[in-house]
Amino acid sequence: MRVAVQMLVAQGKLQEALEAYQQALTIAKTLAEQDKTNSGWQLDLSISYDSVGDVLVAQGKLQEAPEAYQQSLAIFKRLAERDKTNSGWRRDLIVSLCKMATTMAKIGGDDGFRARQIVQEALNLTDKYSGMDRRQLVDALNQALQQLVH
Repeated sequence: MRVAVQMLVAQGKLQEALEAYQQALTIAKTLAEQDKTNSGWQLDLSISYDSVGDVLVAQGKLQEAPEAYQQSLAIFKRLAERDKTNSGWRRDLIVSLCKMATTMAKIGGDDGFRARQIVQEALNLTDKYSGMDRRQLVDALNQALQQLVH
């Protein structure tokens, strides 16, 4: 399903994509509520929130996207805390922080200050992350910082 929805995004059919992601989010919420210890379902829920946030950003609905990203971020934080040896969850947490910071930087104002704090948190996590894509994560965080400066 995700691939089909990603095709809608690529085709510029953002409202259709948003509706599909929201349907997936509803299903993911139901499953995640049934078993809060099921990491796979929690991960699916987090990815669903993230996808909704991504489409909202693509639609220019910057004020709405942070709420979806915040939900995703909270789940990634729980997953990373639950299993500190899982570098994939640590990476997902860093990416989630970066998306949140980038969106808040675009909004500006008080959100710009919060974005700086989020970038710092992500950089601290990146210092401890040893994955092969570490350089790409640092570059993305640097881009977020540059947006904050301008």
